[in-house]
Amino acid sequence: MLNITSRRASLLVTLALSTLVSCAPKDFRPQVAQKVVIKQGGAVTLQVSVERDEGLKGPVTVSLRNLPEGVTGSTTTLAETQTSGQIALKATASAPLKQAASAAPAAEGAATAVDGQPAVVFSADGKTHELPLAFAVQALSGSSDKTFGSGGVMQMKLGVFLKRDHANALAATADEKILVGGQKDERFAVYRLNRNGTVDKGFGKEGLAVGTGAKGTVYKLLVLPDGGVIAVGSDQYESAGLVLAKFTKDGKLDTTFGKGGVVNYAVNGLEYHGLRDAAVQSDGKVVAVGSAGTEMGGSGGLTNGKSLVVRFNPDGSVDRTFGSGGRIVGGIQEYGSANDVELGDADTLLVVGTAYTQYGDWETRNPNIFYLARYLSDGSPDTSFGNNGFVTFSARDEDTDVYGTGVSLLPDGKMLTIANVTRMDMNTFDSMNQIRVAQYLPDGARDTEFGEEGAVTYDFGHSAYGIDLAATKDGFVLTATVQPEKSAESAPSLVKLSKAGLVDESFNFDGRVGIGTLDDPLNPVVLNSGQIVAGTSLSPFFQDYDDNDDAAKVNVELVRINP
Repeated sequence: MLNITSRRASLLVTLALSTLVSCAPKDFRPQVAQKVVIKQGGAVTLQVSVERDEGLKGPVTVSLRNLPEGVTGSTTTLAETQTSGQIALKATASAPLKQAASAAPAAEGAATAVDGQPAVVFSADGKTHELPLAFAVQALSGSSDKTFGSGGVMQMKLGVFLKRDHANALAATADEKILVGGQKDERFAVYRLNRNGTVDKGFGKEGLAVGTGAKGTVYKLLVLPDGGVIAVGSDQYESAGLVLAKFTKDGKLDTTFGKGGVVNYAVNGLEYHGLRDAAVQSDGKVVAVGSAGTEMGGSGGLTNGKSLVVRFNPDGSVDRTFGSGGRIVGGIQEYGSANDVELGDADTLLVVGTAYTQYGDWETRNPNIFYLARYLSDGSPDTSFGNNGFVTFSARDEDTDVYGTGVSLLPDGKMLTIANVTRMDMNTFDSMNQIRVAQYLPDGARDTEFGEEGAVTYDFGHSAYGIDLAATKDGFVLTATVQPEKSAESAPSLVKLSKAGLVDESFNFDGRVGIGTLDDPLNPVVLNSGQIVAGTSLSPFFQDYDDNDDAAKVNVELVRINP
């Protein structure tokens, strides 16, 4: 009798517990990323998900509350069979900038986030959960940083126009100070600015370092690991060679380099030299590229130049283990110019340039062609690359020239190149230019997965001319002059490209932004923060020498662009 009673009691307890479980309210557990970053004028999607108790019926509605000013979000419904979904968020171009504050978690045992804080609200079957969000609204991609200079623009007044003071090169230090290289009183000049665009008076004399004995203009600035700078350039106004000047991190000439901090170099028999680019190897050796010839053109270029590559030791002496006596003169054709250099593995060199077989008037000359060359560390062509070390591209049109402008080595060993394709109308002598970007595999073959058969040609209107290229975290930027219509003035611009070579229209809404009002675009510099410094300079060939108010004129304009 006792056993029967015990079994009945146990059964009653089990039934009671079962009833309690079946009658317990069903719940769900929501999940969402607790930080959202959105750009002005941009859009993002927020992933949301739920884990339901068994037996929970019906949909889960997901909405947003307390969004920052200028930000809107959609509402979504997760059907009974769905466990995840998305909410779309958009920000207006004028949405106030906002730093992300930490998302304070809901109080223990509470169902809601902190009052007034942005939150995601989940509702189902009478139950509501709110999860807090940390929101950041960042500057519009392609907008100027208004904290830089005065209202986003730094204007530099370098001085005497009669002596053609101007700038050609930009660089940045590890702490994002900005270096500007050019010419001051017909001598090498390097300026250093603080991150906010003000003059760094701790560099040189009141922010300016002048290369005494370095006559000419700076075309490239090489920042060294110790904070020093090597300025590389040439004198394009008189018979002269390549010039290098090394400055310490505080802007003084480094007298251990060359003669008193300066190196002058010329190829015997070639009177004029034009520097186009330079790079410093990991061992401190400096590679300079450009051209050398005997005739100077009307705009400072060489009409019969030969491609020139020279390597210097860390002390400024010529590295005679490289090429022939320290240099390579000429290339795939008799005449040309080496315009850009990039360092590869094992001190190999990638050189982009322009080549042609004949110079003279338009009726007898041959068109210019693009070339990409790879040299081994001793200066010999890398015969495993392309056709015996060279890759070329021509338009196969006697009225069309192709000018090689830039090269960037990518982390996977591929190479991205810029060329300008210029067609001359022989009746009107009106030239139309398009920018061509091509990508090559490590062996020199064209990367057919990039663009159309490995290349993309950009049509920005009547004419566009690419200047220089720099890699960003998510693609590339290039400086260019863009002339949308024949009757319009050319506008110096910064163009943003995706890794696939497409114009990134999230960058200032159409893929490009103006970078100044002066004549010549400067090379873009991508800072560690991802921001981009670019700018323009007055051309030394079009300055008004009759205007006596030189000191009031702006020679250089710089901007810092948000990524």
